[in-house]
Amino acid sequence: MRKFTMLLLTSAFLACGGGPPPAAETAASAAAEPEPEVVDWWKEKEPCRDGAQLQGAAPPGGQEIFCAKPDGTKHGAYSDFYDNGKKKSELVYREGKEDGRVMRWHPNGQVAEESRYRLGKREGKSTTWHATAQKATEGEFVSGREVGTHVKYDDAGTKIWEGEYREGKLHGKVRAFSKTGEPSEESDYRGGVRHGPMRAFHPNGKVEREGMYAEDARVGSWKFYREDGSPLEISELVDGQRHGKVVRYHPSGVREFEGQYDKGAKTGTWQYFEPEEGELIREEVYKNDRKVKTTVKKVVKKK
Repeated sequence: MRKFTMLLLTSAFLACGGGPPPAAETAASAAAEPEPEVVDWWKEKEPCRDGAQLQGAAPPGGQEIFCAKPDGTKHGAYSDFYDNGKKKSELVYREGKEDGRVMRWHPNGQVAEESRYRLGKREGKSTTWHATAQKATEGEFVSGREVGTHVKYDDAGTKIWEGEYREGKLHGKVRAFSKTGEPSEESDYRGGVRHGPMRAFHPNGKVEREGMYAEDARVGSWKFYREDGSPLEISELVDGQRHGKVVRYHPSGVREFEGQYDKGAKTGTWQYFEPEEGELIREEVYKNDRKVKTTVKKVVKKK
């Protein structure tokens, strides 16, 4: 009998009260690559156990076939199908809950997912694939919650995201990557929210911005840079709002302007500087984010 048939029937046997397979067999099964074979488990001599009966029909007579107890509770093997007759998913139920190996396929027949469940909750390694057969995601679960390192890939096979989980919440380093595989952003998380240093990058790999988060809000001094690495702006933030001093720089490196924010609103005197020597050219006075006065200090002729 084919390998996948044995795996499915072993899962069904375990879900219905059978003993565990030998440790060596379990390890080999966990390490094996998924096999997108279509298996007619319902044609076995005894496809259902524990008083469950075969329900539904496989194509062409139907699109769903499964074992269920007299009260309708799914218990045992289950398969459903796409309109084109290809298998959509195959799994095992125990008293109405997913329990054992779960396989899902794309409409083109490529494997979409291989996971394991225990009494309705994902348990152990879970892997998904794009319809192109490239891996899409992978990670570990305990009692239905993400743990450890989880990774996402695009349909070309390039890693685009990687994050650390603890009890179902992001906790630790989280990194995003560009289509070329270069880092585009990296942050620290704690208990599911950003908390700690964060950096984002230009496509050329140079830092675009950097700063700190506290309980998912930007705080402290944030620095912004141009693609060539030169400084663009330095701002102070409190609870995600600009609050305090801000300085913007010309491409030449000299100050373009500087001023103050009060909870996101411009306030006080703002000074603006010319790009060559950095001489003061005008001052603007703000109150509650509204300009109330302008003083020209130097007239700069347009070149």
